[in-house]
Amino acid sequence: MFQCLMFVAWAGCSNISAEQKESGLVPEEPEVAPKVVRGVGIDASTAANVEATGTALPVRESYLSSPVPGTVDRIYVRRGQRVKKGEALLRFDPAGFVFGVEQAQAGVDGAEVMFRQAAHELKRVGRLKEAKVATGANLDQVQAGHDGAHAQLAGAEAALKRAKQALADSVLRAPYDGTVDGILKEIGEYAPAMPPTMLAKIVDCSSLTVQAYLPEGDSATVIEGQEVEVEIDSVKVTTKGQITFASNRLQPGTRTFEVRVAIANPEEKIKAGSFARLRISPDLSAEQVWLPLSALRDIQDDGAAVFISRDGVLERAFVQIGRREDERAEVLSGLHARQVVIISNDPDLAPGQRVEIKLD
Repeated sequence: MFQCLMFVAWAGCSNISAEQKESGLVPEEPEVAPKVVRGVGIDASTAANVEATGTALPVRESYLSSPVPGTVDRIYVRRGQRVKKGEALLRFDPAGFVFGVEQAQAGVDGAEVMFRQAAHELKRVGRLKEAKVATGANLDQVQAGHDGAHAQLAGAEAALKRAKQALADSVLRAPYDGTVDGILKEIGEYAPAMPPTMLAKIVDCSSLTVQAYLPEGDSATVIEGQEVEVEIDSVKVTTKGQITFASNRLQPGTRTFEVRVAIANPEEKIKAGSFARLRISPDLSAEQVWLPLSALRDIQDDGAAVFISRDGVLERAFVQIGRREDERAEVLSGLHARQVVIISNDPDLAPGQRVEIKLD
């Protein structure tokens, strides 16, 4: 009896509910408002700059030696002096070299006399041979003497050339425009040619090369020919440079690679050895997508999950990540520029949820 009454009551309620719904007297359940979340628009321009420190080195730096031995007789320049290409820096005592030239010249003079005599004799015997007074053997003998005299003359001329070159080499000259960084011998000191003796040092600081070492993770950001901002604190100079070398080999101990940046220094305001700061903007010729680390969920070694908004509805996506720096991570795949990624740290977010985006 009790069960029957309960069934009738339930049926009555159900009928009323159905009638009310059909008549529109009972309102439908209210629609749940979208959840407000924070998001960020992904843009290639959000890539972080690479910053490094390095040392400004002269574009050219040479220790000079001489191919001939000698005793320093005169020094023409002082340390710190600007010199032009070909300008004399120091010289050896020229007496021995001058004597060598004179001796070689005498050898040439003697060889020329012998050669002229042999040439004259060859002509004479040749005429006798035509007159059938001299034999072919006589002519062959004279021809051999002529050829030997010619060879002796050539050898004497080569010796004279060497002697003159030695005299020229006894004066040490600047190989290029630069600054004398040191004179390494004193007047009266002997400098052997073997092993080579360093006599002077010259540097060219009209342009500089900044040498720096960057971590392995920046290898994809740095390419040769890329423009770099260079700041020299010591002279309050900020200038532009260009990457001329990016090593493809990592240093075993530090896992860094060498980078060289060329900068102009026409007034030589920047001293060689100066501390330099480099600021390298990533090359955006290829699309690079970066996002805040706060957007990553379920981070793994090479990837993570993110929430993206598509028409106001959450979707879960897996992205492959690369470098991480300055609270950002580089997205290698899985996203594209101009997408919106959720960065709200809300554990209740789920795929299919309707959201309203507030862009940072």
